[in-house]
Amino acid sequence: MGKYFLAAALALAAVAARGQNYPAREIRSICNFGAGSGADIVVRYYSERLARVAGKPVLVENKPGAQGAVANDYVAKSKPDGYTILITPASSTLAAAPHIFKKLSFDPLKDFAPVTTLLTLSFTITVDSASPVHTVPELVARLKAKP
Repeated sequence: MGKYFLAAALALAAVAARGQNYPAREIRSICNFGAGSGADIVVRYYSERLARVAGKPVLVENKPGAQGAVANDYVAKSKPDGYTILITPASSTLAAAPHIFKKLSFDPLKDFAPVTTLLTLSFTITVDSASPVHTVPELVARLKAKP
């Protein structure tokens, strides 16, 4: 996790080295899921840390709806000045979007530029310890036996 903040700090330093005063004001961090969701918790966590590096507030705005497409559209149409960022579970909101929706108002490949991966998540299948199921084949067999 520290290496990502180092990358963010270096990116901010590179912008400053070009003679621009960035950030000169607050940054808006857009979350494409509702307040209190898992994505919201992650966005708030990283936005708070980014604010420390940037020296300016990073304000979280929740724009839930349409599996993230509402926020994606908002960011895609925002002024490309570095003051609106999207922290998103990209696999579910950008990569899957063209396969979920017939028509999008944004192009996930052309309208967004990935900066870094913040984290990866692993999901597991778990059962009660007293369950007779302890492996995937046992789970499949049980599901087939009692559909």
